[in-house]
Amino acid sequence: MFQQTMYRQLGIIQMCLWISIVYFTRGEVEILKQCNCKVDLQRLTVDCSELGLTNVSDIFRCVPNKTIELNLSNNNIGEISPGTFARFSTLQTLRLSRNKIKFLESGVFNGLMQLKLLTLDHNYLNKNGSYADDLFKPLRRLLQLYLQGNCVYTSVCYYPDIALSSATSLRYLHLDGLPNKEFSEGFAKLSNLKALYLDGENGYCDMPFLTENTFKQFKQTPLSHLHLEGCDVIKVAPNVFRSLVNLTTLVITDNRHLCSDGIENATIGLNETNIEMIRFNFWCRNSPAYISLTKNMLKGLTNTSLKTMDLCWNRIIYIDPKCVENLPVTLRYISLKENKIDSGKFLDHFRRLESLETLDISYQYSNTIDDSVTNKDNNTNEQISNMLNHLNGHNKKDDKIDLPRNLTTMYMNNIKLGIPVPSLTFGPNKLRYLDSSSCLLKAFLGPWRGLTELQFFNLSNNRFTYFSPRALVDMGNLRTLLLQNNQIGPSLNRDNDCQTFSSQEKLEELDLSNNAIKELPYNIFHNLTNLKTLNLANNSIRNVNFLLRRMAHLQKLDLFNNVIEYISRENRDALDYIASKREVELVLTGNLLLCDCNNQDLINWLANTKVNIVQKDELHCLYINKTVISLSALDILPEQLMYECTSWIVLTSCVVGFVGLLLVFSVIALLYYKRWQIRYLWYIGRVKIDPYHHPDDQEQPLLQIDAYISYEQHFDITNGVTLHRTITEHVYPFFENRGYKLIIREEFDGNEKLYSVIPKTIRKSRKVIALLTPSYCNDYWNTFEFNLAAYQGIYSKRNIILPVIIGDISNIDMTSEIRSFIRTKIKSKEVLWYPLPCNFYRNINSFNEQLEDWLRR
Repeated sequence: MFQQTMYRQLGIIQMCLWISIVYFTRGEVEILKQCNCKVDLQRLTVDCSELGLTNVSDIFRCVPNKTIELNLSNNNIGEISPGTFARFSTLQTLRLSRNKIKFLESGVFNGLMQLKLLTLDHNYLNKNGSYADDLFKPLRRLLQLYLQGNCVYTSVCYYPDIALSSATSLRYLHLDGLPNKEFSEGFAKLSNLKALYLDGENGYCDMPFLTENTFKQFKQTPLSHLHLEGCDVIKVAPNVFRSLVNLTTLVITDNRHLCSDGIENATIGLNETNIEMIRFNFWCRNSPAYISLTKNMLKGLTNTSLKTMDLCWNRIIYIDPKCVENLPVTLRYISLKENKIDSGKFLDHFRRLESLETLDISYQYSNTIDDSVTNKDNNTNEQISNMLNHLNGHNKKDDKIDLPRNLTTMYMNNIKLGIPVPSLTFGPNKLRYLDSSSCLLKAFLGPWRGLTELQFFNLSNNRFTYFSPRALVDMGNLRTLLLQNNQIGPSLNRDNDCQTFSSQEKLEELDLSNNAIKELPYNIFHNLTNLKTLNLANNSIRNVNFLLRRMAHLQKLDLFNNVIEYISRENRDALDYIASKREVELVLTGNLLLCDCNNQDLINWLANTKVNIVQKDELHCLYINKTVISLSALDILPEQLMYECTSWIVLTSCVVGFVGLLLVFSVIALLYYKRWQIRYLWYIGRVKIDPYHHPDDQEQPLLQIDAYISYEQHFDITNGVTLHRTITEHVYPFFENRGYKLIIREEFDGNEKLYSVIPKTIRKSRKVIALLTPSYCNDYWNTFEFNLAAYQGIYSKRNIILPVIIGDISNIDMTSEIRSFIRTKIKSKEVLWYPLPCNFYRNINSFNEQLEDWLRR
């Protein structure tokens, strides 16, 4: 009974508490709705920045007391009353940066016992009394304090050393660096301070002279990290950092007036600190001269425990090899990137740094080839070896390149070498990562021996037009090989023995994109049994017929933007087998596949395969009708293609039959059109090979006849006088009296066949006179004689035919060949005109004389 009564009372109490919580929460939410601040009740953060606030108390009605982070930055707050934040006992972060605060009175931060981060940067706290002496005393757990940017708008400013002396829990301090002002005794009380930032990029810093006493007040502090950025440092005294015995990290960057002597002094005395990392960047930028690291410049680092040295972006042009001798053997990381180093002789001295793990000499935008190795009289291969040996500190040909004993990572990309790569041999090493991309290398003559531990090799973005099949023979541990953006496609295609990748059984990623690859040998990837990613994008591959079957671990095959038309059946089966074991991606976008009757099996495979075809809906193909279609409807395309191909078989058969008939008729027409050429060739061939012909006919015939006259016998010249009569009475006697021998058709023996005797006579005639009458071509034998004479002229390379035109040429009925021939003769003025009937007897003698003159030529 007692227990039941007690349980009832507890239930009533729980119900009352739940009602109270719900009522309170609902009321709080209603208040927050009236506030412009961004409130996150789960994370207990309130963002009231950029609201134009002038008084902090304006937003207190909507800020929960249990808030952990409060952001009041970028407002117009000018004053804060003591005790303003007392209600926020759980507050851990308070941001008051970029306001208009000029003074902070005592008690402003009372109650903020849990505060860890406070930002007061970019206000107007630059007066001697801007900070109350005990301002930070209530902040017993304050770890980070940002005060930079308060001295930007004034020439007179002060360090708040007295106020800071009570912030004994502080670990991180960001201040403005003031000229000609030393850190006073208040900083010596920062017993937990580990990091001091003096930053002119995000605040104000003007410290032209660093003396030996500049940082002496931090001697008793655990200060380990000192950052001087953009402080316009001009001179640095020796031993300036000597008092910072706990210093492990020193960053001096973007001090453009600080040159070599200042850097040398900055290193002096560091041997008495715990320095592990230095960063000297962007120095001596206002001087036109380049920087040289002389032999004593880094001598102050010799006996330190330095592990990281960063000398990037400094316009260093030369490093004395003896300067490297002064570096401590504890170094693990060295970066010299973004300089202008023009000689690599110093690199050989890195061998003594047995702890060195990473070396970065990338982005050297200067000429790296010494004049001593560009002598044109030297042998080309010797020049190449010397160039790369100089880059690695070697002067003797065939020397081994000795890398630091524990070097695992080396960046030598973006160096303007512009040379072929010779064969090299490396001494014992542990190199695993090598980046030689974007070096303008022209050819890889190889091999590179000794890099047996190498796992990552980047040779992309060079200018390789030749890549030796033996280049990678000693790199059996490669996991990643990047060769994209070169021109090694022809070299790979010539590798008939498939040696290029024969040693890379452990290779997992191979990038050959953008390499002008058109075709690859079948077994080029035969040994890549562990390959996961093969990138062949942006090439000109047409058929995927190289071996894929042995790539059992393949996860992605990228064939983007090629000219892929076909994937072999063997490779489709291989991809299906891999897809049955694990997911594999195939990228075919950017190709125009063939959707024709000969490629139906590929389309069916794309529709049904388990291989993940990336962006399948964006694939396109060239359809049967030569239109480009999308493969978005790939499910129905195979059936449609099968139907179209069946119709095409019938149509193709009809077209082939029609074309065959057309071809037969075309041959017949051609034979008819070229009948004279064929006849002439038949005649010439018969003369050459007919054993029954006289031997004299088989040699070049003697020109026994001066002219053969071809004419139409029955053509009337005038009043019943035929052409035959005029020739026999006026032309024939004229030439016989003068010793010429002329022949006309009527003189042939009637027993001889004209088709045999006419060619013989024309072959023995010096000239053929063709008297072109209007109906000349109507006589078969006239046309026969004219064409044979024309081809005899071509065969013997002589001008045989003399056309004689009778009457108006426009009335003469001629074949197209004869008409074309006559036009040519008229243009060259090699025709005669037969006398007209009206004055025939008066002009016949003149005609005969012209004809005789032509026969003499």
